[in-house]
Amino acid sequence: MWRLPAKVFTAVCLASIALSAHPALAEANQAAPTLVTASYKVYKAGIWIGTIDERFTRDGEHYKIVSATETA
Repeated sequence: MWRLPAKVFTAVCLASIALSAHPALAEANQAAPTLVTASYKVYKAGIWIGTIDERFTRDGEHYKIVSATETA
């Protein structure tokens, strides 16, 4: 079975949230979120092998996505 790497999956999810949230929120006269965080524990064969922490920040027209991976 093929699986998308966790870092790629997370980056795609965060980018999708950021890009899709703006038009929807603009209609409701609300600002898009300025911070989104996510944390994942990564397991292989039932053994915990590490943690991935993701952070999306937005400041006006600029954004940054940071991914920190730590082995167990």
